[in-house]
Amino acid sequence: MRFDASSIVVSPGGYTFERDDPGGPHAREEMPRLGHPAAASARGTALAVGPDSSSPGAKPLTPLPLSGRGAGIFLALALLAACKLAKRDAAGDANGDASPFSAFSPLPSASVAAVVDAGPSPAQVAHEAALKRASLQLTALNHLVKIKKSNSKETAGEGDAESICDAVKEARAKTSDAEVAAKLDESAELCAFDIPLLYANEALDHLVTATSQASVRLMCERSADEIARARAAKPGDPKVRAAEYRRANSRCK
Repeated sequence: MRFDASSIVVSPGGYTFERDDPGGPHAREEMPRLGHPAAASARGTALAVGPDSSSPGAKPLTPLPLSGRGAGIFLALALLAACKLAKRDAAGDANGDASPFSAFSPLPSASVAAVVDAGPSPAQVAHEAALKRASLQLTALNHLVKIKKSNSKETAGEGDAESICDAVKEARAKTSDAEVAAKLDESAELCAFDIPLLYANEALDHLVTATSQASVRLMCERSADEIARARAAKPGDPKVRAAEYRRANSRCK
């Protein structure tokens, strides 16, 4: 049997207690078994404390007289003290007191689970990012329709109306997220009707200042194409009829 650097050797005649730490204290005692002939005259003849004689510069061991029975009592008291210490540590843990060894205890499974579960999953992060982007696009388009311009410094981060609509169309074709798709569908409705009318009216506005026939022809063609797109989305809508009337009474006659 081995306890750290101490050992107990059991033999037919008795027990030998020995502690031998390299370069440290050395102790050894022999205790005969009760009833053995050697027990009557046994008197701990070899319990000694001091440096190991095998170490460099070691001094001779100093013998300490101690009977075999005394060594047994000493061992019993040491075991009893160890048991009491273990019980005290267990009681301290139950009462919430810190044990000297609590710093080396593993984390409870609940704590480990809390650490593992902390933070959103990659899928949730992707969902939040896509939803935020779709919301910004919708906000930008509504702003452009409100101010009746295809671009604005307030929406410079998203681009002009045409580039936003292209991004919305691409994102809608890829997403399967219902919440994100709902935002994109709202933007797609604006891109199908309000944004074409926005570009048609901008083209008709440019006709007022156009100085060349090429510019006039280009603006007339652009306004006609955009009005046709809006009409396909909402035939007969008053906004479409208003744009058609304006073009008919412009330089596009």
